[in-house]
Amino acid sequence: MTTQEAVLSSKIEGTQASLTDVLEYDAGFVKPNETDIKEILNYRNTIFETTNNLKKKPLSLNIILNIQHTLLKDVRGAKVLIGQFRTVQNWIGKPGCKIEDAAYIPPDPSILMEYIYNFEKYLILSEMEEQDIIV
Repeated sequence: MTTQEAVLSSKIEGTQASLTDVLEYDAGFVKPNETDIKEILNYRNTIFETTNNLKKKPLSLNIILNIQHTLLKDVRGAKVLIGQFRTVQNWIGKPGCKIEDAAYIPPDPSILMEYIYNFEKYLILSEMEEQDIIV
């Protein structure tokens, strides 16, 4: 199921490999230089690593950056600020679309860190509430 989730999640990035392709790779039938398969394997590894990390400590910005690092290791986008928060505006939309036609536009990089720090504060407070530190 983890591999199937990795296949489905990686489709957001445009991968074309199927669950069968990944299972054939795992069995040694597909060469490891298949870019789409590498991306799916990164997703799968991220699921395992993050699950293990969250058993030891609460979600944090460092875990989030580690997630991004594992997802991008040796695949498309690998040279784009691995392990760092973005510094340029991006958006989600159909291939080649302009930002004006985007389905989603995340916060501008100039205010991104403010949002990230607010998220981090939320994570810390949520963890404290879970441990009944805050009443």
